[in-house]
Amino acid sequence: RTHAYVEYEYIDRKSDLLNDNSTVAIGLRTDF
Repeated sequence: RTHAYVEYEYIDRKSDLLNDNSTVAIGLRTDF
């Protein structure tokens, strides 16, 4: 669970450029 969260966080930074907040939401949901 923690590992997946960290991985998603890294993508979030790269997605910031693409403004892809959807990917972050999915990652958080999967974490839960």
